[in-house]
Amino acid sequence: MSCAVDLSEQFEEFFGSTGAPKLFDTLEQLEETLDQFQQLFGAVYRIRSTEYNVGTPRRRVYICTRRGQPLKPSRGIRKKPSGQTGCGSIINANRTDDGYFRVTKFTMIHNHQVDPLSAKHEPSRRRLSKSEASAILPLLLSGISSNQLRQYVTMHFDKDLTSRDICNMRSKYTVNDNSSM
Repeated sequence: MSCAVDLSEQFEEFFGSTGAPKLFDTLEQLEETLDQFQQLFGAVYRIRSTEYNVGTPRRRVYICTRRGQPLKPSRGIRKKPSGQTGCGSIINANRTDDGYFRVTKFTMIHNHQVDPLSAKHEPSRRRLSKSEASAILPLLLSGISSNQLRQYVTMHFDKDLTSRDICNMRSKYTVNDNSSM
């Protein structure tokens, strides 16, 4: 199944065109706008590389999380599904001589389904921040059921955890709790 999704027009609404780009005071402001774009349209990007000039970011490249090539069948124990599709979507952001950040190049054609609902299930979207993890730590240690914990996280943080996510959190905090004694 091959489906090409072009989000160029939507992207230009947020960042302007390459001929008339929107300028951002800081890289954080650019990333906040990128987060809004990702939440609204379901595209998920990660940082591929960052170049620095005297300790401050000068250039950053974002790539779609599906960019890698699917894993080749090996002689391993079992076959594992891969989310990699070889997607070529990329965003280049550079700092201008005036100190502003802008998008200098982008390719918004995805070769996979892009929608907000499926993006919520991406591992990067399910990951809890440190403050969110510290908020649920007492619940984890109290022995709350996995379903109740999943409902709590969905209601308070709007993140959809899997059973494996909850199992990993329980083991992480049990190990940390025992090692601190």
